[in-house]
Amino acid sequence: MTEGGAQGPLVMCVDEGCPALNVDHGELLINAEGKLKPRMKEVMQFLQNFQQESARTELITKQLDELGLFVQQGTRFRPEMRYAHQDGSNPPLIVIHGSGLDDVPASYSRYLERTFCEIFKLQGTPMKIQYNSSKNPSEGKKPRALTEAEQRKAHRARIRGRKLYG
Repeated sequence: MTEGGAQGPLVMCVDEGCPALNVDHGELLINAEGKLKPRMKEVMQFLQNFQQESARTELITKQLDELGLFVQQGTRFRPEMRYAHQDGSNPPLIVIHGSGLDDVPASYSRYLERTFCEIFKLQGTPMKIQYNSSKNPSEGKKPRALTEAEQRKAHRARIRGRKLYG
């Protein structure tokens, strides 16, 4: 199934041998005349939107990389930006993902806003920058206690001179 678009053709392949696809349950995606059913049109629209958002994310991330904004910036302020994408359109909202973004100075945010307005030629349009900082999910957690069997095994390993746990 292909459909042309601004980004090129969109191709969707269906594995007819997949056990999840069957004639007993569900609904048909294509009718007997070969025309798309409404559900299939929804799926195609979702895939086209996904492709457009992916291309937008790639463009914004490329622009940030070309400006050197993914490079560490000195000793006091050290954000690590990984990627960015547009999340809103009125006003434009750019979401930047990375680590160390909790304490980004307001001056740096204004710099990014001006830079994006110049790149995308947005004069007179207010822009927002949102930072999503990733955190270590294991930070602050204690390791789980070993079971008796694991403790015995670790003890035997220590005796033999090997270390298994912790």
